Amino acid sequence: MAEPSPDPALDEESRVGEIIVVLSVASVLSTLVVLLRCYSRAVVLRNFGLDDTIIIPAQILTIATAVSIGLEVEWGLGRHSWLMPEEDKITYMKSFYTSIIVYSVAVCITKISILLQYRRLFFSTWLRYPIIFGLVFLTCWGVVQCFLLPLVCIPVAAFWDPSVEGFCLDNITIWYVLAGINIATDLTLYSMPIPVISTLSLPKRQKALLLIVFTIGIFPCAVSIYRIKTLREAAETTDMTWHNVNAAIFSFLELSVGVITVCLPTLRPVLRRVCPRIFGPDLRSDTKGQSGNDRNPLRRGEGTSSAVKGALRRSDSTDGLHFEHPTSRLEHDIEFADLGIWEHSPSARRYSAKEWQPENTMVPPMDGAATPRIPTPAVLARRGSRAPVEEDWGNEVEREIGAVG
Repeated sequence: MAEPSPDPALDEESRVGEIIVVLSVASVLSTLVVLLRCYSRAVVLRNFGLDDTIIIPAQILTIATAVSIGLEVEWGLGRHSWLMPEEDKITYMKSFYTSIIVYSVAVCITKISILLQYRRLFFSTWLRYPIIFGLVFLTCWGVVQCFLLPLVCIPVAAFWDPSVEGFCLDNITIWYVLAGINIATDLTLYSMPIPVISTLSLPKRQKALLLIVFTIGIFPCAVSIYRIKTLREAAETTDMTWHNVNAAIFSFLELSVGVITVCLPTLRPVLRRVCPRIFGPDLRSDTKGQSGNDRNPLRRGEGTSSAVKGALRRSDSTDGLHFEHPTSRLEHDIEFADLGIWEHSPSARRYSAKEWQPENTMVPPMDGAATPRIPTPAVLARRGSRAPVEEDWGNEVEREIGAVG
């Protein structure tokens, strides 16, 4: 039976429409971005990695969180609690309980995907150990949450049924601890690429764009900070289904915006195909003929010197990665050209300036092709090499990096 209304004028208030719009728009956008990432990495670059695999369950759990919040709406979220029968309040609290656990696991998996992406893109020695530590910490933290959050109340039914006698931890304390750890890990993760990118030999504009792409995660971090305010409102109110709306909305926005920002650095290859005038020409658009046959001279082994072929063979098994074809490393490195961080690619960092020969500086372009030529792995100087590099060739490669980045 519903409680008597303290103010009949408030009975008509509803935020259900607002919740549904936020859940729908954010779910569609994050799903679309994940699909574009999968297409970009699997089809365009043909280099689908572990970080791309991990983002899929992260998005599935994000959608599961949206479903849990949707069930909360079905049982009263967005309306005043005095309008709800007692049995509906119990069902609502069960959905709320589920959404907390799913949300917490989704956050951890999304951040693990970020670290795996860093591990693939950045090869700085000083960054390797923080990445490994972060992966271990987030994995352990996710497992701990899976086991501890269900035990917030003993017995568990005491969480959603006030008639069950039991012991429950203070909700606001738990939420503050979880939110604090999330914010701390957010700030750490999104600041990790800054020292690496700031040392790259790139034009200031390009470097600034890279910094924006990799630090745009400050937005979900800002959402997390504001979410703390909404958590206190939800914890201290007696009108739970009304004052928990903001906490539910911002919790889901934190997840969906987080997934979107993680995927942004991987989208440029597919955006090149869709909008080449804005994002630059597709680096692969001229590598296949009209019949679909591969016309790339490097892939066929034509027009390349023995130094280039040897470099490809030597880079074939570096960095603990296995490639079935000698040119697969080039497939991997084209992604770095798309990001504008060529000199951090596994091939680029392996070869010193001593091996930089002008005749091997560019992959021979195909007849009539307008696509910018890509530097081969053998000719990209490793940072810190003592061997001198002639300025004109350095400028040429700089122009090439600018053309493809």
